[in-house]
Amino acid sequence: VASLLTTKTPLTDPVLRDELRLETKADIVDMEALYLFISANNLKLPFVSLKVVSDNADNDAILNIKQYGKQWSKVLGKVAFDFINYYLDCRASINIGSSSC
Repeated sequence: VASLLTTKTPLTDPVLRDELRLETKADIVDMEALYLFISANNLKLPFVSLKVVSDNADNDAILNIKQYGKQWSKVLGKVAFDFINYYLDCRASINIGSSSC
């Protein structure tokens, strides 16, 4: 678990990215989710973003994916599965008149 900063523009400059991390106390920088959120919000759709984030895409991305890809996929899959179960359980409890979520 880490704090995440979502930016409006791509941050490919490692120095600028590190400066923003220091300024905002964010552990990682995300550049993709903002536009997905804006699109969903404009259409009045709910939005949830679950993903593996790496700030090493500009360095050894291929090596990192080869080394950790299966592990990342398993973690993301479990989190997505747990979230979907939580969401469905909450929807079911709301439909029967209980709002425990």
